[in-house]
Amino acid sequence: MIFGSISTFKRKVNLLFSKLAISPIALRFFVFLVWFARFAARRFEKSAPDCVGGVFLNDTYKLIYIGNPKVASSTMQNVFANTLPESKLCLNLSYEAFTQEHPDTRHYAKFTFVRDPVDRIYSCWLDKVSNQKRSADIFILTRFKGLYPDMSFDKFVDWLCTEEGSDKHSDRHWMSQSALLNCTNPDFKDIEHINVTALDEVVNRFVERHGLSKNTKLNANRLRTNNQDLMDISNETREKIYKRYKQDYDNFQFEEMGQPRCDLN
Repeated sequence: MIFGSISTFKRKVNLLFSKLAISPIALRFFVFLVWFARFAARRFEKSAPDCVGGVFLNDTYKLIYIGNPKVASSTMQNVFANTLPESKLCLNLSYEAFTQEHPDTRHYAKFTFVRDPVDRIYSCWLDKVSNQKRSADIFILTRFKGLYPDMSFDKFVDWLCTEEGSDKHSDRHWMSQSALLNCTNPDFKDIEHINVTALDEVVNRFVERHGLSKNTKLNANRLRTNNQDLMDISNETREKIYKRYKQDYDNFQFEEMGQPRCDLN
């Protein structure tokens, strides 16, 4: 009940911010007001890591998708909800918690999508920190005292390289994918990690193979990253991202991943 009340409160505040978007001055005033109030209340707190990416399950096809925020999670939620009949969406579970609650699904095919950290972190900044596309998510922004409204991308990357921005205290939207997907756990070695650039090919092939009707438009992310914006990121900033997310580059070999590794039979 408490969580429901908090969610309702958040939706009302975010709705207010969206209405204020027509007046940038008023919007920024209220954003900074909320940010300052929550910053003052939490200035001595250390944020706990947030590993909940969600799990989507389909018993008919014995298929499990492990959510990876900022990597087509919303698209895959729509695919499971609208294309695969009788799917279950466990949005508030990490995969580790899911395996404990559903031990009978260990033999299911498991997969997730991964994304180059530069692209993923830039998308995260646009969605959760910057006000360039819409009002920043003030409830994420104010969990961390080092973040602030209208923070530049370079400053955000600098912050990610600090103790507060590390995986130890991280939000799931910028936590390293290796940590979020628990890649070091030997029990999770059967999870297929597919480059998100193969999203269309993987889903279309599965839909055609099983004679399903695809009721979801893929890659319809309203915050899709502009390629020119990515090209404008400096080499210095890219190097910082590489060092911060080196484990992701080592584990997923983004430069070499051109074809989907999962057949999704």
